Amino acid sequence: MTHYETLGVEPTASEDDIRTAYRKLARKYHPDVSQEPDREERMRAINEAKDVLLDPEARKRYDETGSAEDGQAKMKAEARGMLVRFFSSGLTEARPIIPFVADCIESLRQEAALAISEYRLRQRTLASKLRTVKCRIEDNLLASLVKQESDGLAERVRSAEELIEVAGIARQMLDDYEMVYEQAPPTFGGFLRAGHNQGMPFLLGSV
Repeated sequence: MTHYETLGVEPTASEDDIRTAYRKLARKYHPDVSQEPDREERMRAINEAKDVLLDPEARKRYDETGSAEDGQAKMKAEARGMLVRFFSSGLTEARPIIPFVADCIESLRQEAALAISEYRLRQRTLASKLRTVKCRIEDNLLASLVKQESDGLAERVRSAEELIEVAGIARQMLDDYEMVYEQAPPTFGGFLRAGHNQGMPFLLGSV
């Protein structure tokens, strides 16, 4: 259901139309008034629809992409989720956690890059098969199947490319963290030897 459908207005609705529809639905589904079992969920959807459609920039993005979320903000959120997942996995690893997470991100990036190569090879193979067959009728079933498969592969390529970009953002975020390697405190004997080497022989009991 779109935000427009949630509020019961047309995509061409004015801000006044949206406000009027919102007030009407809010009176009906407000948790303090409504007895509907899904009133809280409905009210959240109504509020979200109102917030998006009354914000000119958010409404423009929503009309163009079906989402009010800024593309870069969405990728940063996904990158943060990626870090959370890898940090959680690293908590049980014996090795240092920062290099572990960095390796996880790089491994994911390489897997996505390999997948893109495979998808594009399959696209070229499909196109090659289509060129080897001629169809004397307009309803070319083979061409339809090839197009359907190619479109699916193209979508997978886009998803993998986006994953690589998200991995890059996650790697940049990881740069905000660094390993702190604790050094063992010097032993008493080592401290005395250090004092002697620094010209303080009295620490060794000799003058």
